[in-house]
Amino acid sequence: MNNKYDLIFSLGGSCATASQLNKRGLRFCSLPLDYVFFSHSGTAIRNLADAFDNGFQYFLLKENLRELKGDERGQESDKMQYIDTATQYKWIHHFLRPIGEASSYNQVKEKIDRRIKRLLSFLAQSNRVLAILDTAFDIETEHFQYLSRVINKHYPALEFHMIWLRMNAKENAIKQMGNLTVYYTQKPVDLYDFEKTNFCWSFMDELSLSGKFNTNKPGPISTVIIRILTAFIPIKSIRKKYRNRLLNGNTRNNHD
Repeated sequence: MNNKYDLIFSLGGSCATASQLNKRGLRFCSLPLDYVFFSHSGTAIRNLADAFDNGFQYFLLKENLRELKGDERGQESDKMQYIDTATQYKWIHHFLRPIGEASSYNQVKEKIDRRIKRLLSFLAQSNRVLAILDTAFDIETEHFQYLSRVINKHYPALEFHMIWLRMNAKENAIKQMGNLTVYYTQKPVDLYDFEKTNFCWSFMDELSLSGKFNTNKPGPISTVIIRILTAFIPIKSIRKKYRNRLLNGNTRNNHD
């Protein structure tokens, strides 16, 4: 099985996916869906497909943002939290001040727009891409199929794959549905999802990047030296993390 991709990115769900990619040296820049949550409506993937189809022109519009209150809020209580009612994505980490302050909204919107442009550029240049998300609730698989059709429509040469980690499931199982792999786990969502040693995320240990988008990628001699030096790191998971980062030029992430 070919587990090497030009780009691996988060589709959201929670911030655990981007965090786990980062811990493994598989996230070399910031993209629009990093650290973004879904509502429990189950329509976020279909809404995201529509966003890809219309060029994200209705994504994160100020008039569609509603403040989250009470039990709707995430754990990061020191920030303003909003749901985009058009997409059902929850933005709990991004807004330092109320969106009524023009500079607050504009700064976040401009940042996310840059990341959208970056993602679309990567998709246009890639041969193989993997998108990953995690949820603790069900999503209709037809929504994933719809997203695949939209991606194929706009990027017909792209080989597009998805992984969905379904937490708090009724059984532990792995199911393959076309280009979608679903990992069902009975484990509930908790803070352990942000630890690299969490077994539920171990499928990422088999993934790697082609290095296509990393301008700092080392040459052949440096590659040999990196492999030799990192071979002395005793813990396999740490060894692979730093080897990935060095071989793919990921020592400095682009977080703008």
